[in-house]
Amino acid sequence: IFKVVDVESQSFESQLKQIVEDNKIDSFDLINISMVLLHLKFPERVLKILRHFLKPNGSIVIKDIDDGLETAYPDPEGIFEKCKSLSINDKYGGFRVSGRQIPYLLHKTGYKNIEIVNSGINTLGKDYDQRENFFDFVIPYIRDDYKQLSEENPNNEFYKNGYIWMENNLEKMRDLFLSEGFYYSLGIMLFVAKR
Repeated sequence: IFKVVDVESQSFESQLKQIVEDNKIDSFDLINISMVLLHLKFPERVLKILRHFLKPNGSIVIKDIDDGLETAYPDPEGIFEKCKSLSINDKYGGFRVSGRQIPYLLHKTGYKNIEIVNSGINTLGKDYDQRENFFDFVIPYIRDDYKQLSEENPNNEFYKNGYIWMENNLEKMRDLFLSEGFYYSLGIMLFVAKR
């Protein structure tokens, strides 16, 4: 089954309860949350609700991001550093250092046996096509977001300049990203915890 619900609505818990009852599900062995918590105002509330729907020894798996772990080298002109600062100020990009708060939130909401399975993905060992796919996953969305933000806020010079800068530097970043010897690491973090 696939259901669309607003996890931050006041009715989220009752909606989830109804879905579980309608489908004759007692509780879940596993709950997977991928790149969601960084977009929430109240991630703690969501984690607390979800815990009630896990089996006593059920697991929660959380993938989230922490741009504080992002590394790009060499970056002689500082373009990846500038790109990261734009990402952090992208209101559509979510809370870009969300990953570091996950263990605290899990402890606070009653989860146990919290483990970090992975704290980043990087370009090492990736061929040209894999690097290109990686780049397309982590960089162009920033340009697209700033384009939308500048259209929605035509008098906002920060958004306008951010979009122009991204447009002017995107291919330079792509070329550097795909060059031999360039190293890039993204702080995608993966956590597992038990109820």
